[in-house]
Amino acid sequence: MLSYIKFLLKSTNQHGVHSPFVYALVTRCFYDKKRYEPYGNMNKKQRLLYRLLKYFRPQSILEVSETPTLDVFGLAHPIHREVQYSTYDFVYFDRPSLEDFERLLSTVGNDSIWVMGRIYESEVTQQIWLAIKGKEEVSVTVDTFVYGLVFFRKEQQKEHFTIRV
Repeated sequence: MLSYIKFLLKSTNQHGVHSPFVYALVTRCFYDKKRYEPYGNMNKKQRLLYRLLKYFRPQSILEVSETPTLDVFGLAHPIHREVQYSTYDFVYFDRPSLEDFERLLSTVGNDSIWVMGRIYESEVTQQIWLAIKGKEEVSVTVDTFVYGLVFFRKEQQKEHFTIRV
């Protein structure tokens, strides 16, 4: 609960974002009010993940998770659970891990997005999230409390955003 209060105090909405890339993400994806057909019984967290997939339209997806999470979305492209490609557009981590970060760094493309769940689950996951944000290869991170998003865009200066969704 204390983590969430701290998050709320630091967070902003689209009006506090000066990066065109992140502003578009916030206004066109995070704050997209459409009720998509697959929403059905999805919770708020699943709906955000669905919108991220819809917004970025990844062709190659890797899921690093103990239990499949992305299967419920009925995606057109296969979801890999083991590394089979040299790069992935979208990688979903059930929870942040420095070991997985280092292991999968070679699969990053300039437009790759990594989505990390449970970044506030414990002090350990919060410390891992902080370490990932500080990595040299990471250019942009977006903390939504529910997910931590990691981008590797070489053309963008290093920035961190804390956004209320």
